[in-house]
Amino acid sequence: TTGGQAAASTLGAFGEARLEALGNGNQFKADLTRQLDEQLQSGFIDQATYDNKLSQIDNQVMSYQNLSFLGNALVLSGSNYMGWRES
Repeated sequence: TTGGQAAASTLGAFGEARLEALGNGNQFKADLTRQLDEQLQSGFIDQATYDNKLSQIDNQVMSYQNLSFLGNALVLSGSNYMGWRES
């Protein structure tokens, strides 16, 4: 049924979107941390600024993961529904 297909495609998309968001968030955090490390080592920022920015990374990563999840969930729900509807 259409309702069952919509529910299944949405739940499947949410699971996949969650995994994508976690992976994207891990990469985003690694990139931000590497950039901060480079800035500290080059003398562009001091230790206090480094520590302050480092403490803010987790909040940035969480926001990034939420946006990534939302975008992926929307796209995957639609594409899963279209694919299942035709089968």
